[in-house]
Amino acid sequence: MMPEMDGFALLPYLREQDIPVIFVSAKADVLSRVQGLRLGAEDY
Repeated sequence: MMPEMDGFALLPYLREQDIPVIFVSAKADVLSRVQGLRLGAEDY
């Protein structure tokens, strides 16, 4: 886990710079996967 913010909070800042994002996370539940993909991740 990241200390200041999670990957979901960081993702919009990365997408502003057109940086592709693939989540590698311990959060493997379906809701986390869906949230990451809806926010713009390339894969989870």
